Amino acid sequence: MTLVFTHRSHLERMREELDDPQCAKSVNGIVREEFGNLDSIELELSESGTQEQTSVTPNNSPLLRVALNMGARIVEEHKP
Repeated sequence: MTLVFTHRSHLERMREELDDPQCAKSVNGIVREEFGNLDSIELELSESGTQEQTSVTPNNSPLLRVALNMGARIVEEHKP
């Protein structure tokens, strides 16, 4: 699985999180739950730098669920 980030800071933050064994275990657990067993998670920076506007909720975003499970909180939500 390849996760593509549009901002370098987000990519670097995710790399830091995956370097922590406990966080990596949590991320891998959610990915396995949603997509089955994967060999690895690759991270890369988007070449275009554009961001798609989609509606993201904890119900349809495994990565958001992982972030929330790791202690993140939604402090402000922007509607397109």
